[in-house]
Amino acid sequence: MKKLQQENEVVTDLAAEGFERFEAVRRKIAAAQAEHSATVDRRAEVAAALTKVGEQFDHAAAQVRTAKIRGVEPAPEHLRDDQRYGAEYARLSKELAKLDQSIAAQSQALGALQAESMSAAFSGGTIAAVLAAQRAVEEATDDVEAVQVVIEAQQARLTQIGANVVTVASTDEALSDVLARAALGAASAEDVETKRAELTQARELAESQAAELDSERAEVNETIVGLQSVLADKESKLPALKDTASIVFAQFVGSEQESAAQRYIDLANQITAVLRQLIAMDEMGRRCGVPPLLNENWPSCFVLPAVRRELPGAEEALAMYGVMTAGVMLAKPRSLHEARAAERDRLRKLGVTLV
Repeated sequence: MKKLQQENEVVTDLAAEGFERFEAVRRKIAAAQAEHSATVDRRAEVAAALTKVGEQFDHAAAQVRTAKIRGVEPAPEHLRDDQRYGAEYARLSKELAKLDQSIAAQSQALGALQAESMSAAFSGGTIAAVLAAQRAVEEATDDVEAVQVVIEAQQARLTQIGANVVTVASTDEALSDVLARAALGAASAEDVETKRAELTQARELAESQAAELDSERAEVNETIVGLQSVLADKESKLPALKDTASIVFAQFVGSEQESAAQRYIDLANQITAVLRQLIAMDEMGRRCGVPPLLNENWPSCFVLPAVRRELPGAEEALAMYGVMTAGVMLAKPRSLHEARAAERDRLRKLGVTLV
């Protein structure tokens, strides 16, 4: 029991040491993930800005091209916008390319850190390795679910943008109604002009809002594309983490199995030794009138499941037909003779000469 307690203390110390190494790498991973997330967020911002500037650049360039086609000098503001938006578009494109390179490098570094964490914590079938593997799967699953929630929120935003589209159908109908009443003499020319002005204003507002909604929709779509890329990257890591967890758990179960089997064999051999002694004492008891304690059918009753693996001491507890038939072994004449001889020697060493 003391030996077993010492072994458990050693296992606990090893688990603590494994966790310390794993936690050190985990801190590096947390810092790298924070940097990676910040870079991904910045990329989404730059991509959205690039889309907007691209539209402005296209518009300014179209104005300049139209003027040249007509054979006139482009308006100064159009030339300025063309140059300004062109320069901004080039700058944002360059920054986006650098961010993509950074994201790729950071993803590679994160992969290396993950491998390092597994090497530190998943070095064997320990409880530390099992808990670390579970935690890795749980955190990766949480990351995937968190990104999915953000994507759903962005998709809901797209739906809301569609619902915000302004129409002028009701104003059109109102103008048609006034025109009809004017034709019948029920409405004045001023009423018609008022409705025409309202329709013009409504159309201008609708066109302005439509442009804003188009820009917002493009930004959200770009964000969703980026998030889906992040989601795919995170989802791709889950199978390997789950496989690792399964392997580590199997190693842990095997280690615990070996330990339990060895304790079982040790106890079986102890029981066998005590049983040999009891057999001998029952034999001596019969000679001096002391009733035996063992059931007369004990050999057929003493049957223990055999351990199939080659473990220290397994051969001593005779394995046959899938069971430990130590009782049958001890019931053999040679075994009974050896048991009696061993007990006589023990008593003689104690000074007993009546045996």
